[in-house]
Amino acid sequence: MIALPAYAAHDATGLAQLLRRGEVSPAELAQCARAAVELLNPRLNAVVGPLSGDGAASCEHDAHGPLAGVPFLVKDLVLRARGLPCQMGSRLLADAPAALADASLMARFRHAGFMTLGRTNAAEFGYSVTTEPVLHGPVRNPWDPGLSAGGSSGGAAAAV
Repeated sequence: MIALPAYAAHDATGLAQLLRRGEVSPAELAQCARAAVELLNPRLNAVVGPLSGDGAASCEHDAHGPLAGVPFLVKDLVLRARGLPCQMGSRLLADAPAALADASLMARFRHAGFMTLGRTNAAEFGYSVTTEPVLHGPVRNPWDPGLSAGGSSGGAAAAV
């Protein structure tokens, strides 16, 4: 398995190169990404779920895409991803069902090969300069957890 420091040293294209060279498998990358979230998310609150279930519909990806098997998180705002709910950071949508079909952009992400592991925390309906929804709580800045990670895409920013 790839070690967390080696994983963190690569961007998406670097991880894709490791996969193409056979140095790591998609399952190993997914396991490492999940371990990173388990380690950091209690402090950051960037990822709101789900991260379990190898083979789940949300993890399906095109094995021949240029980024085949690279772990990916979807911002929990507007984008519909088959198998994942879209709560838009709002208690109003807390019980939203999982999407039955992908939005066209999500279909393109899957076609590129991204393996979606979960969703990132977002400001309620994206209407705030900070990401502090009542539904999932505030996202914290990785460099200073006493600060916000910023608005709308705070969960995505902190996850990076």
